[in-house]
Amino acid sequence: MPANAVDTYLTGVPEEKRAVLETVRERIRAIVPDAEETISYGLPAFRVEGKVVIGFKANRDDYSIYPFSGGAAERFPEELTGRTVTSGSIHFTPEDPISDDLLRRIIEWRIQANRERTGH
Repeated sequence: MPANAVDTYLTGVPEEKRAVLETVRERIRAIVPDAEETISYGLPAFRVEGKVVIGFKANRDDYSIYPFSGGAAERFPEELTGRTVTSGSIHFTPEDPISDDLLRRIIEWRIQANRERTGH
């Protein structure tokens, strides 16, 4: 029986894609172990200090993380060169994953941006 909304979401993802998403989930948990799992805009996501900082999803041909900010391409231009980056997503494949270092820096950037926005 699924334990939370993210578990429920993941049960609806095909098994081969679910394994990649579970890996991303574990990597995010390692970076922000106190984050709350949630569903935001229909995506599995993590909330820190009450604000969503990152989400993830399987697409037809690849996977995406969602920093819930359109500024990632400008903030991390060199690290994202060669990747598909939209206004809200950063795409990757299992063969070319987002590095732990970049994932950590994206999450830290989003936490800091949320703190600045709320005056913390």
